[in-house]
Amino acid sequence: MHVNVPYTLGVSSPAPEQAGACVNPQVYQPTIANLDVQALPHNPYVLDSIEKGLANIEHNMGKINLLDDISRSIDLMNKRLEGLDERVKATEDKVKNIESSTEFLSTKYDDIRKDVESVKENVTKTERSVLKQSSDIKTLTDENAADIKDLMRKNEKMKETILDIQCRSMRDNLIFSGISEQANENTELVLQEFISEELDIDEEVRFERVHRLGPPQDNYDGDTAPRPRAIVAKFSSYKQRELIRRFGPKLKGKHFGINEQYPEEIVNTRKILLPAYRDAKKKKEKVRFVTDKLYVNDRRVYPEDVQTPMEDMPTDEDDREGPTPGSRENVDDRRYSRYDYRTGAQRTTYRGNGRGRGRGRGRGRRPWRR
Repeated sequence: MHVNVPYTLGVSSPAPEQAGACVNPQVYQPTIANLDVQALPHNPYVLDSIEKGLANIEHNMGKINLLDDISRSIDLMNKRLEGLDERVKATEDKVKNIESSTEFLSTKYDDIRKDVESVKENVTKTERSVLKQSSDIKTLTDENAADIKDLMRKNEKMKETILDIQCRSMRDNLIFSGISEQANENTELVLQEFISEELDIDEEVRFERVHRLGPPQDNYDGDTAPRPRAIVAKFSSYKQRELIRRFGPKLKGKHFGINEQYPEEIVNTRKILLPAYRDAKKKKEKVRFVTDKLYVNDRRVYPEDVQTPMEDMPTDEDDREGPTPGSRENVDDRRYSRYDYRTGAQRTTYRGNGRGRGRGRGRGRRPWRR
């Protein structure tokens, strides 16, 4: 006997054709919600089938939900893939730019390498040329070494000859310093009066030339007047020149000076030899200057033999020592020799209080000092 139970999808029940009835799904669609529980048979087998059908439905619903999650995940992955595609495209563009830059750098490198090779080639050529020129110069030097040495010897000899001529041209000269100067003066007459009054020489002294050294001064009187220019005199007679020079010690205690004139080379040599001269004088040895030659105990001292500390080197502000050639050697400590670069003279000065009988000097006037 069959119970007339409506057919429900997913419920274990006899098929409609087995139940002896046809169900039109367009007319009636049974669901679990409108299932009449009271109409269900009280058969454990049927209930069990219904429960299994419900479980199957729930299982299928879970699969459907899982499919929805998968679909959403796929959509998210698609979006990410789209972003990844954009980044890949941007990366490809960057790679293309890098490749283009690399090609440019490669081209530049090739150009630079060619330039470097060209420079190396030019340097090699230049080195070869320099070596050849050096070899030629060495050959010429070796060939002309004897001629060069001969020319050097002749040059040195010529220098010595010129220096000797300069010394001979100054042999009759004396330089007088400290003599007061007046505007429009007769310099030769001033010097004659100086020799007569200060040196007590009454005989007539004859000169070839007498003049002041340096340009004229702007003013000659007053405390602001510059020191008088030195007078250089060329004597007509060497004997008279020596007579005047030997009277130099009479100027002791006064601000006048009588000096021999030398070329600058000789004066520089004498300055180098001065420390040795001073040392020999302190030791009371026999010492003398002959032009630019120094003799200690009749043995010549050369400039290269003199070791002069820097603090002992003579300067324009230092007092100089040492007699002029041919002068007396018993010199007072207050006498000093110095080279006047303005006048070109080796000056020996006797310092004093400035109270002499010289022409044009006021009483008590202080002597000039350099």
